[in-house]
Amino acid sequence: MRLFLKWYLRVSPEIIKQIMFPSQAIISAHRMAASAFHLVEESYRVMRLAIRDKDYVKYRDMRGI
Repeated sequence: MRLFLKWYLRVSPEIIKQIMFPSQAIISAHRMAASAFHLVEESYRVMRLAIRDKDYVKYRDMRGI
């Protein structure tokens, strides 16, 4: 019984911490979501720039610049 209590008192703060504040999991999930969102945002920006450049080239060719 005493051994179990020793073990429980040593382990329980970690277990309680994991249950009460699963912050590491939340932080890592948030980081992954943020990086995925940033990737999508960046690729969208690059795509928009490419479309704009293409339109500009078309416009430039039409004007004969």
